[in-house]
Amino acid sequence: MSSRTSASSNSRTRNHLDNIKTILVPTDFSEAAHNAFLYALSLADTLQAEVHLLHVYSMGHIPVKWVPEEFVDSLEQEKIDKAMTYVHAYAAEAQAEFGTDVNLSYELAQGQAKEKILELGGSGKYDVILMGTQGAASEYGKIFGSLTLQILQQANCPVWVIPEEAKFTSPERLMFAMNIEEGDTRVIDELFSFCCRFDAHLSCCHISSNAHQLAENKHDRLARLRELEKTELVDFILLENEDILQGIQEYLANRKIDLLVMLTHKRLFANPRFMDSLTQEMALRTELPLLVLHETV
Repeated sequence: MSSRTSASSNSRTRNHLDNIKTILVPTDFSEAAHNAFLYALSLADTLQAEVHLLHVYSMGHIPVKWVPEEFVDSLEQEKIDKAMTYVHAYAAEAQAEFGTDVNLSYELAQGQAKEKILELGGSGKYDVILMGTQGAASEYGKIFGSLTLQILQQANCPVWVIPEEAKFTSPERLMFAMNIEEGDTRVIDELFSFCCRFDAHLSCCHISSNAHQLAENKHDRLARLRELEKTELVDFILLENEDILQGIQEYLANRKIDLLVMLTHKRLFANPRFMDSLTQEMALRTELPLLVLHETV
């Protein structure tokens, strides 16, 4: 089994942030998805990575009992050929709009979007899934946001969520909304390596009603973080607020942050649809790109 698909000896999931080479981009050709595709092309250009564009479709039901089977097959093939022609033209047009050649492939797949995205995302071929979202304000946003949340809940690789109005800029400052009690410091080295690829600064923020007291009690978990602070590329911030979501939003409002990073914890024996409610809220409401990492414990 390859290193990309196997878990480490302590059953924790590695996110491969230090070596992103392949980006899976699901699309329904909406404006939000198109913006995410352009974002992915820019990201791939910066990281010298590949982009794989995926469109999942489902065939309408045709009563085979009343229609010859060969006619149904030819009709389906005609639809597939037309759709593939469209995907090819769309990908070429988007890359022309982007203006730089990026290693790009595309795929047309029949089935249910969630299942296909999760299948490819869990295949070990892709380092990150990048999806667009409109947020929860619009009806479309609720539908597409629901799909995004399902992918966030069940994907085995990082998911990068791009709000419709977000444009790519090489990240200069990242905020990692961490939880000391959950041991989120375990991913610090990966995040640090990721930031170094952009020459970016990393702010690690723990927000709770007793943040300072908790940091004192869990000082052993912070040793590596304290070491990285000496590089001046990382800082550790304690914010006291009973409302964690409000604390994150207030910090973001007062800082120039380019990318918000959060970590979800999948319990081996918990409901696979469970995901931190805080991450769900941020995925739907953030105006910043959001990178969600996963850890199985």
